[in-house]
Amino acid sequence: FSKFFTGNKKTLLEGTKRQGINLRDELVKFYESYYSSNQMSLALVAPQSLPQLRQYVSDAFGDIPNRQSNPPEDKWAFKIQPYLAGKSKIPAEKSIVEIVPIQDLRQVTITWPIVFSSKEERELYRLNKPDYFVASLLGHEGAGSLLSYLKEKRWANALGASDNADLADFGTFEVTVELTPKGLNAIDDVCEAIFSYIQMMKTTPIPNYVFDENLQLDELEWRFTTKGSASNYVQSLVTAMDKFPPSLYIAGPRRLALLETPTTLISSDQPRTSFKSNEQREILKEASTDFINRLTVDNSFLTVFSKSFEGQTTQTEEWYGTSYNVKPVSMSALMRWKNPSEFPLFYPRRNIFIPSEKGL
Repeated sequence: FSKFFTGNKKTLLEGTKRQGINLRDELVKFYESYYSSNQMSLALVAPQSLPQLRQYVSDAFGDIPNRQSNPPEDKWAFKIQPYLAGKSKIPAEKSIVEIVPIQDLRQVTITWPIVFSSKEERELYRLNKPDYFVASLLGHEGAGSLLSYLKEKRWANALGASDNADLADFGTFEVTVELTPKGLNAIDDVCEAIFSYIQMMKTTPIPNYVFDENLQLDELEWRFTTKGSASNYVQSLVTAMDKFPPSLYIAGPRRLALLETPTTLISSDQPRTSFKSNEQREILKEASTDFINRLTVDNSFLTVFSKSFEGQTTQTEEWYGTSYNVKPVSMSALMRWKNPSEFPLFYPRRNIFIPSEKGL
């Protein structure tokens, strides 16, 4: 995750020569190790018959060798922490990165790495999607919400929460706030409000109706999905094939509550108006509680974008020339965030306008 994602002449040619690496030999070695049909996924969407589609696939891809290769991530997944203390230019915990953007924007993002200890834990996370429920609460815009409070203080114009990185053994979760000029000068207060809401989720159980309503809205979207482009659909399918079991290639990325019991997948593609059982809801509540407990002050870091940092930075990113600062979060701010004040924040009220009649 800490590697440089793109390349140029300096990194690919000059840099490898300086390290005594023959780039072509390494590329061929990688090809011979991992270019294997058992490491590939293929999805095909077309109006022809299934026999005709099978023939297309056989003709086009039948010669790809099956080397019985293991995935490249087997060498590092669940063995190496994504952020290693002292090994990165940018510390990943209790730090602030101040960046001068190209666009004129003011924004703060709190990021948490969500690290998994095993493949099984990673798969359960994808089936339960606890981040979805937590993001819906943090990103709520009605009365008692974070955004409502921040707007009242004239600190923010917009707020969003979602997952970001999605790798074999870890992901990231982020809360991003689009700041006003006043909010840029009150970042510690903005972050305290965010951690106050998280603290509320830890100490006050999320009401059942929050899970029920998210399921109902999600199932309405599943039932009345509009037809999109074949190219987007096929990309979605081929991505899902690497993340979900075969029965969930279509439903996996699009539906919630993919487990009926702790060991049983949902068995029907029919839209639902409620959970099949209280046990099914409890699975999601427990997963969400575990997820919320990962959102701590100690394992978070901040990224702040503002033109106001121009001329005040001390570092320049090597490849793109971005100006930035890196500094630790002050001890006083950490203490405030760990023990936040009580804010006028509360869970969303019931939404009585969600249709729930069976057969609607």
